[in-house]
Amino acid sequence: MSGKSNPRAVAETFASDLMTLLNKTVCDDAYVGVVERPDATVAFGTGMWPGKPAQDVRMRTVGTCPCWLRIAGHLFLDSDAYLTVAKSAYVVSAGNPATELFHYDYERDKADYPDAHMQVLAGSAAWDELLIASGKKEGSLSKLHLPVGGKRYRPALEDILESLIAEEILDPKPGWERILEETRAEFRRRQLRAAIRRDPDTAVAALRNRGYTVIEPDRSADVLEFKPPQRKWLGKGRKKR
Repeated sequence: MSGKSNPRAVAETFASDLMTLLNKTVCDDAYVGVVERPDATVAFGTGMWPGKPAQDVRMRTVGTCPCWLRIAGHLFLDSDAYLTVAKSAYVVSAGNPATELFHYDYERDKADYPDAHMQVLAGSAAWDELLIASGKKEGSLSKLHLPVGGKRYRPALEDILESLIAEEILDPKPGWERILEETRAEFRRRQLRAAIRRDPDTAVAALRNRGYTVIEPDRSADVLEFKPPQRKWLGKGRKKR
């Protein structure tokens, strides 16, 4: 998604698309707002207003127990002037008052755990046995960051909603399948374009293997710059070998 005009305007379009997705599938009156931040990022979130953080919005459920969703994150313009997610969170809760069940987080370039991860607020005797043996506290499963596909291949919001529909927890509106599929396809196209921008050589090789003729740009004037390898997460307390 290019943000070459106005980052706030593009962020507002992004928020409007999220709001349309929710209200045409699993919500009735969800609102997604944007707020500019001093660090040149734009915050977005359900129920967000200036001075008011993201709020839980109710989703349509099959049973009588309410199920809630909170979306929050920050956007910025990358070096190519594309609107980019710096961080995002999809939090699913249940009950009244809402009690968190699980959340999907994405935090760009994290050092101590995977950028894209899931945390589940649950537990079992087997988990507790493993956690205690590893020097962690009983009932601390929710502290584990379970990887979910990395920067480019992390789950979309549509995947989370579809899973709750498939498990017959949410009661979606007619036509939800088409809407989720269309918006998810666009998300994946954006991710693919971003991956190609960062690794054009792999894209060129794949196209040539398919019989395409690819004309590469003249790179003779490029200035070679050494870039140190990106630090990979090792996990807190884990020793390098």
